[in-house]
Amino acid sequence: MISNNMEAPFVRSFHFRFLTTCLLVLLCSMVSAQKRVSILGDSYSAYYGYVYPETNFCYYYPTKGDTDVRKVEQMWWWQVINHFGWTLERNCSFSGSFVCDAREIDLDVSSYSFVERMKDLGNPDVILIEGGTNDAWWDSPIGEYKYQNITSDDLRYFRPALAKLLSWTITHYNAAVYFVLNSGLRSAVDESVRTICDHYGVGCIKMPDGMDRQDNHPTIYGMQQISSKIISFIDAHPPVPTSIAAPFSEDNFQEEWYSLDGQRMNTPRKGINIMRTRDGKWKKQVVR
Repeated sequence: MISNNMEAPFVRSFHFRFLTTCLLVLLCSMVSAQKRVSILGDSYSAYYGYVYPETNFCYYYPTKGDTDVRKVEQMWWWQVINHFGWTLERNCSFSGSFVCDAREIDLDVSSYSFVERMKDLGNPDVILIEGGTNDAWWDSPIGEYKYQNITSDDLRYFRPALAKLLSWTITHYNAAVYFVLNSGLRSAVDESVRTICDHYGVGCIKMPDGMDRQDNHPTIYGMQQISSKIISFIDAHPPVPTSIAAPFSEDNFQEEWYSLDGQRMNTPRKGINIMRTRDGKWKKQVVR
């Protein structure tokens, strides 16, 4: 027979384990449920016949190319979507595109930049942004970190353009947002992506070092390497909608706060939190 002194800690421990297990099961179920996925990318994601709009430039074709990729099923994003049983909403990829509006310092590429195309993603539950490669390869001006009052002139620089891209995306779409970052890029771009993603609570997935490529683009095996890395990351970080939380107050609509490891909290902590709203929905919230 359990004494009264031992019963309370035992019950509290049981309740904590039960609630943690329920939360983890719920988060995992979010991964397995069918979701609509949109891709915002460059040549690494652009396969002919599977881009929106269809006039976007493509790198991968079914009958030609400088790599051995010849089927859309071999693309990294197709493998990720197929693995989780999701569906493709839109693939807004454009070969040769830049996050910012300028290639080098004086060449305007704003007509097909990521910032220009970010409004065409449809109604996704998950957004995979694969970019920064051309900005790095063609020495786009890096600029300074800037998160507010970003002007059209600021969009010529990589850092404020990426901040605009991520802030606009997580504000206007009720979707989980991930950024897929190429390997082997110049350090300024690599560091900038990680810093800005961390600022907005966006998961940053680094492509594997030593990825198999031809003509600087992923081969069939390279695509498998990318998809495997993304799948592992999403397994560890389930797709909960990314959003920026307002300052906490009793008047807000949130009902419960949890840490990423499932611990209940009275108030949110600085960084990424899981919020359960009064209507039973779960959202990932970033508190600064």
